[in-house]
Amino acid sequence: MTEANATSDALMELARERQFDALEAAWMKRLEEGEGAFGELFSVGEYLVRKKFGEQAALLLWSLVAAASEKLEPGRALDAAIRAATIAPEAEGLREEAAALYAKARPGIAELPQIIKASGLCTGGDIASAVALIESCLKMRPGSCVIHARSRRVGRVEAFEEGAFQIVSEGMRSALPPAEVVRNWEPLSSDDFRALVAFDLPRLRQMAREEPARLIECLLASVNGRAEFKQVKFMLIPAVIPAEGWSAWWNAVKVAVKRSPAIEMGTGTQPVLELRKEAATFAEKFQAAFLAASNPYERVKLVGGYVGEIDAGHEADPALSAALVEELIRFGAAAREAGAALAYLCAACELRARHAAAADPLPELRRRAAEAGDAVALVRSIEGEEIARMVLDNLRKLDPERGRDLLAEAFPAGSLRLCEWIARELERSGGGEALRRAAGRAASAPDQYPEAFGWVWRWTL
Repeated sequence: MTEANATSDALMELARERQFDALEAAWMKRLEEGEGAFGELFSVGEYLVRKKFGEQAALLLWSLVAAASEKLEPGRALDAAIRAATIAPEAEGLREEAAALYAKARPGIAELPQIIKASGLCTGGDIASAVALIESCLKMRPGSCVIHARSRRVGRVEAFEEGAFQIVSEGMRSALPPAEVVRNWEPLSSDDFRALVAFDLPRLRQMAREEPARLIECLLASVNGRAEFKQVKFMLIPAVIPAEGWSAWWNAVKVAVKRSPAIEMGTGTQPVLELRKEAATFAEKFQAAFLAASNPYERVKLVGGYVGEIDAGHEADPALSAALVEELIRFGAAAREAGAALAYLCAACELRARHAAAADPLPELRRRAAEAGDAVALVRSIEGEEIARMVLDNLRKLDPERGRDLLAEAFPAGSLRLCEWIARELERSGGGEALRRAAGRAASAPDQYPEAFGWVWRWTL
């Protein structure tokens, strides 16, 4: 048994034997050891109260609070006073000591005396309830924002006057007593999106101009971290972004939002936006999405989007670009289907054209292009006309002498838009005759080449 335990047991034994004079002497000696002894002394105080010796407990606990006030910083002394008052709630002196220590621990709060009075701390109210009310009220200083517990309307504490909080919400001012405020209102950060909408729209509009990703982070935090695109739009129009300016604003900022380390943004024109549990760089997010994509063409679409961002003037990540080119070459070399292999390798060529330091995909592209075979079968095997167009464009650059023939051979398998592109490229390069042959082939088999036949039909009108 340690010396401290022996001393604690001795104190408790004196309390059990009702030797109060000896207990007081031993108590005061134990107090000299400082805060480390408080826990054991509180236990003795609790015992005395249980045994109906409240006056003796109050006297001893008062001496503990006095020692805490003298030796500890005000916040810790206040904690000791609150515990003492909780143990012996009938002792008015302990309640008053707690109230006095509140003033020392929370200086400069003019409304504190009225809040303490309203709490019942000094007038016999439940100690825990009184402290909870005081602490809640202290979070609602003048100038702070609040939100109604049921209606979720936002308000702001304007002042504390004549024992009541003056709260402005939706243009109305109400004088509410502390207990009602704590019961019906909750603290709300002044940086919360809802508070900014209610009371600081200029700040949100500045964020929209200068920090769009931070604006979206702020919005998402106010809706449990997740929102569909239409909800984001609804929350920003018209208060922050005018309706007529929405499309231009979103098109200008969506890349910055997507690249934010704090945001995960889905694909498509109506993406879901979420706050990430852990921040991730743009490169980390992109590589994860690239590897998780369900098929080769989804990966190539991702790379195409990244290339488009670079062409639009957004900053490229050299390390990411180099890593992606290597991955595309690796996937292209391993792909079994010619369409997938060429899509990977042509995407690598597109990215390398914007980052010359990356690995060269041309040797592997030449090898796989030589194995590709029929152009119609190749185009039909590729998912997405934009990817098919990219592949054809890169293949004709790979073999310029055969470029026009390649486009003409692929024409019958094209969609309406792909046929339009092929026709334009053939006309531009002097391949009118090749186009007419390709159109004749499509016209001769409308069931086999329905979209190319449709293009030819429109062309001949």
